[in-house]
Amino acid sequence: MPTYRNDSTTKSFLVKNTDGNIVSVSPSETVETYFDQSSLSDLTETLASPYYNPVLATTYLSGASTGEVALNALTDELEIYNKSSATISVFLTAGANNPIVVPANASRAIDDIKNKSVGNVLFQFSSTVASGELFITEKR
Repeated sequence: MPTYRNDSTTKSFLVKNTDGNIVSVSPSETVETYFDQSSLSDLTETLASPYYNPVLATTYLSGASTGEVALNALTDELEIYNKSSATISVFLTAGANNPIVVPANASRAIDDIKNKSVGNVLFQFSSTVASGELFITEKR
């Protein structure tokens, strides 16, 4: 979705920006949004970008015992793909938390984590995980 400029001389518009916040766009200001604003005649598209993509980051982990991923603040869902023969224990925020288990050759989605004080995810491997066998996708 595009970037818009407010060409009105007097009106402000409330628009949801790319971070999901509703912001006031005053005359001559611009806003990046993933939502179509073409129905508002005083908002003019100035760029075709940013383009919507629900994926914020993809991280590949490997190793003999553990790994850790620091999450993007906008992450609301994790998709964990385990293509290894190891069982992966996933801990949100701290190793003292109850683990979420991802069996060998399986995947697991963990959703609704935005605004839950989950800043990082710890991984514990039951055996060695080779490069490319474990990857984590962070989504909006």
